Amino acid sequence: MKKNSLKIESIKPEEYSDNKAILQDLCVQIHKDFAMFGYEFSYDQLQILDFDSIYKILVLLLDEIIMYESGKLSAILYQIDLEFKLVEISQENYPDKNHIEIMAYLIIKRELLKILFRRKYSQSAGMLDE
Repeated sequence: MKKNSLKIESIKPEEYSDNKAILQDLCVQIHKDFAMFGYEFSYDQLQILDFDSIYKILVLLLDEIIMYESGKLSAILYQIDLEFKLVEISQENYPDKNHIEIMAYLIIKRELLKILFRRKYSQSAGMLDE
């Protein structure tokens, strides 16, 4: 039996930077998860962003959340399915980044993982229908 190779540690967002459909799906997924808590993840739908732009917008949004409503952060991370413990552990891997920057990067990786899983299993389901 083949092991599932899609894990958050193995996701490298930069590898998908040329895939506009994945970038669009990533923005939509982030927007959906943050909108549940009243936050707007603003991105220009007409001009799909690159990962660096998505990362910068997410850092600003997380900074705002931490500054004004830090109590919601745990609920948002729970919705995204990202443990804060992973953010703390990842500090060693990204010593040049602060907690907010690490959290933004891990959120992108987790949301990207959701998208890749969804695509993988929708393709598998389509093959069964044929």
